[in-house]
Amino acid sequence: METEDVFNVAEEIKNRLTEYIPFVDFYKMSQAFLVDFVAAKGFTSVEQALHAHYICVEIKNGDNTLTGTFKDDFKLYDQVRGYEYGRTKITHHSEVKQRFFKLKFKIPSIPSTVTKMKGVEWYLCLEQDGVVTVKNHNFLANTDYLICELYAKDDFRLLGKSTMISASRHKIF
Repeated sequence: METEDVFNVAEEIKNRLTEYIPFVDFYKMSQAFLVDFVAAKGFTSVEQALHAHYICVEIKNGDNTLTGTFKDDFKLYDQVRGYEYGRTKITHHSEVKQRFFKLKFKIPSIPSTVTKMKGVEWYLCLEQDGVVTVKNHNFLANTDYLICELYAKDDFRLLGKSTMISASRHKIF
């Protein structure tokens, strides 16, 4: 065999599967399988595999948008997707927080792994009654269960308009 004729079978398989990988529902695979097989075989990085079960949430109020990404332990994605067009809407009531009354979950007995961080203005959290709430950092309570930090491209303010929350799967490719 000439040197040019030698090729790596694993690399050739990966190259041929590249066009199909975006259609694979990695979130349906177990975390262990993703890390131990998919990442180990080089189809994805370990970091990507660890985020396959994450969702992206978007909160819109007028022209203002907040986004965040988190591991969906509550099945928030399923709840939000169950509403019309995959989002739920509520009329504005406050400039510092917005509660989504249709999205209610039991607060876990294990404390939140998300902590209040300097520079983060908004959070998605569960209030004491389990209602999903977008809250300004100055109004977080010790009883709030923090789900994720929310980030805005510009200054975010809750205006006198309706607020919508939508969710999508985190794409690893």
